Amino acid sequence: MGHNGVVYQASFSPDGKRVVTASADHTAHIWDAASGQTLITLTGHTDEVRGAVFSPDGKLVLTASADHTARLWDAVTGKEIRRFVGCTNILYRADFSPNGKYIVATCWDGTARVWDTQTGHTIEIYTNQGPSNVNRVAFSPDGKTVATTGDDHTTRIWDPLSGKDLMIFKEPSDASNGAAGVAFSPDGKYLVTSSWDGIVRLWDVASGKEVRQFLGHSGSVFGAAFSPDGKYILSSGTDRTVRLWDVQTGQEVRRFVGHTNEVRSATFSPDGKYILTASNDGTARLWLTDIQDTIHAVCAVLTRDLTPDERAQFGISDQGPTCTK
Repeated sequence: MGHNGVVYQASFSPDGKRVVTASADHTAHIWDAASGQTLITLTGHTDEVRGAVFSPDGKLVLTASADHTARLWDAVTGKEIRRFVGCTNILYRADFSPNGKYIVATCWDGTARVWDTQTGHTIEIYTNQGPSNVNRVAFSPDGKTVATTGDDHTTRIWDPLSGKDLMIFKEPSDASNGAAGVAFSPDGKYLVTSSWDGIVRLWDVASGKEVRQFLGHSGSVFGAAFSPDGKYILSSGTDRTVRLWDVQTGQEVRRFVGHTNEVRSATFSPDGKYILTASNDGTARLWLTDIQDTIHAVCAVLTRDLTPDERAQFGISDQGPTCTK
């Protein structure tokens, strides 16, 4: 059975074989990535589940909920292991440190909270982005710093153990409701952010300077992710599209269309071959990243050539036959 509400986030397991989704229907589902079959439904939250991710070893799932809690689950049995409390409003997103020892959650009470994964003890309560909402979170690849976005029009890199700000990236004050998505490049040298003003921005972590903008979305942008090789960026938003960008040139490489409502998150599989998206239309969808792989897969099941609408959907601009068998 699928979800009965908005799907806020979809994430891969470290080996890419499973997917976890977070939904407004108060549940998270673990799926088999290859078959699309539900393996486990995580139940217990009393309000919308806004985020869900696997632990670095793939054995646990962490969920974030509007019921003000984050919860840790056994990814095989679906049993709740631990509950993290302290947020006094919606707990929007949560993530593991790369070594799995810590959890950072963003809250709409103006705080981000750091917990010890094993004990549930609070390590730090970060308040520098308050009183506005703190939105999304990403650990640096080395686990030494955390980046959070906020409705105060900033993205901040800070020390998760001390709460000290290390770098502040400021968007224009007229950027609607502030910063949304955030991700570090695999080498940790760059940060990508997405914003309610419809702009995706690339920042230099060391200098704090804006390097490049990725322009094209016609509405607010929520999702932001780097490819595993660091060459591409993904973004998604209210215009119902997911876009693939070349990091070096800033040019749009490919556009993924098909969702019938805004796209809340987009991420790459660990090998970069697939893209996973989550949407307000109640679905999570799996896409092949490379256009040639997509065309080969589609043509393998068709007994005809692509229609003009299908060609437009897959971004095929040449006028010759596509499926030639």
